[in-house]
Amino acid sequence: MMNERLKQIRLHQNINLSQEAFGKRLGVTGTAVSRIEKGNRSPSEQIILAVCREFNVNEAWLRTGEGEMFRPITQNDLISKFIGDTLSGEPDFRQQLIGVLARMTPEEWNILERKVLELADGLQTSPIAEPPAAPQSQLSELVGKPAEPELAAVIPEGSTPEIEAQVARIREQLIIEASIRTSGASTPAKAG
Repeated sequence: MMNERLKQIRLHQNINLSQEAFGKRLGVTGTAVSRIEKGNRSPSEQIILAVCREFNVNEAWLRTGEGEMFRPITQNDLISKFIGDTLSGEPDFRQQLIGVLARMTPEEWNILERKVLELADGLQTSPIAEPPAAPQSQLSELVGKPAEPELAAVIPEGSTPEIEAQVARIREQLIIEASIRTSGASTPAKAG
């Protein structure tokens, strides 16, 4: 029955919403969803279409139980969802990137395509090797001070030199901030 299929959709591992949250996505209350799932009320045509649209559900499956629960997701579906999600959110890198791509000329697209293909060919012929892990003593060389045991415990064994260098930079920044706080506390305030 359609009410059972609606509940299946709501509880599907990729959706897994409460009746309230599911209803909100469809523009109805959680109580309305509960009534439909219990078979006390039939879903309106609007709800059926909203379920199919919001959750990519195969309408034939929802109505009859025949076929697959979800429609296959096309590349256009993915792009549309990404653009919609990106534009509805706060301005961020994704919006800036889409803006830059939108202003590209056909020639720039051709150059980008050639470079991506060049990169893909290069990756297929010569995989990038991982850099060897730096010894723990390198951390103390980077900062110029012996590594403290507490800090050494934070760095996972086999870390890359980049991770160790970043930890060293953070440690150095913490030392600087601590010395500023300490010196600021011992400096008398100037009269204004």
